[in-house]
Amino acid sequence: MAVNAKPNKVILLLLTAAAILVLMIVLFTPQAEAAGEVIVELSYEQIWNNYSDDPNVDDTFTYVIRGATPDTVMPLGSENGAYYFTLEGNVTGALYLEFPYIDVDEYEYTISAYVPQPQEGYTYEPRVYTMKIFTSNEDGELSLYALTIQDQLLSKYDTIPFDPYYLKGIRIEIPYTQDFHNNTGDPTVDSTFWYVLTPVTENAPMPEGSVDGQYIFSVTSDIEDLLYLTIDFTEEGTYLYQFTSYVPNPQEGYTYDTNIYYIEIVVGRTVDSLVVESVLIKDSTGRILRAIPLNPSYDAGSSSRPDTPKTGDETNMNVYMIIMGVSATAAIGIVIFLIVRRMRKDDEDE
Repeated sequence: MAVNAKPNKVILLLLTAAAILVLMIVLFTPQAEAAGEVIVELSYEQIWNNYSDDPNVDDTFTYVIRGATPDTVMPLGSENGAYYFTLEGNVTGALYLEFPYIDVDEYEYTISAYVPQPQEGYTYEPRVYTMKIFTSNEDGELSLYALTIQDQLLSKYDTIPFDPYYLKGIRIEIPYTQDFHNNTGDPTVDSTFWYVLTPVTENAPMPEGSVDGQYIFSVTSDIEDLLYLTIDFTEEGTYLYQFTSYVPNPQEGYTYDTNIYYIEIVVGRTVDSLVVESVLIKDSTGRILRAIPLNPSYDAGSSSRPDTPKTGDETNMNVYMIIMGVSATAAIGIVIFLIVRRMRKDDEDE
């Protein structure tokens, strides 16, 4: 018996038409606009360490959230495109940030320590975290779809770690002496000389009073005792410096110390303090010195003073001597000529 295939074809056509109708309804039915505040829970942990015996050290630190672009939507409570929050001591918790998003999208932010004026002895959280927020549309309401946090090394975190600490600094002294020789015995000779300390290592600590990356100072007269340059260090490391005379306007008769001295300071760290591992002073030949030996001098007759220039009077005197010599020679010649002429005339008269 033959089977009638027409009913099966009709059913297939009806199912296909129904599927197309459903698809068109899905495609052409307008979706409800997504809007509303998305609440993001941002977990944090601040681990604070005070490596000193001072219990009054401030343990309050401020952090800031900024948008990746100027038009990035910021959480409620932001000021001038930044959201600030403060943590105190050792603390674990969470921020509940309300973002007034208006669209499904991906939003990117940075989170870092806010340090407008760094304080000596403090080390602030150096890492900059990137936070990405992904939103979704659920029946016309925005909601948080995903949250990711990572640092510059792309390490990911569920809780943002902040690790500030305070480490008492250490003061290191650089010894030097000045042996000034006044070879004239004149007590009015100026015995003040200037020197400059320049860092070779970038961001190396400098003595108090430094300007534009240099410490320029003066030393007066002959000082036999050791003098010291003092520098405060708050971080371990190796620091290099250069020490020379500072002579913008050399004065006649003076001989300045023309050596270049090199200083290497190594600062180490124990569990709770900084320590001096070494202070090394060398001259330009590599010779190690106990202290920087400065040896300026003054000698009015030294070779460093230019020879006394010839005066105009001396030049005129030489001219006068030449003229007098020529005149005397001419006078003698005239006298001899007259004598010879007279003798010839007498002979003719005889």
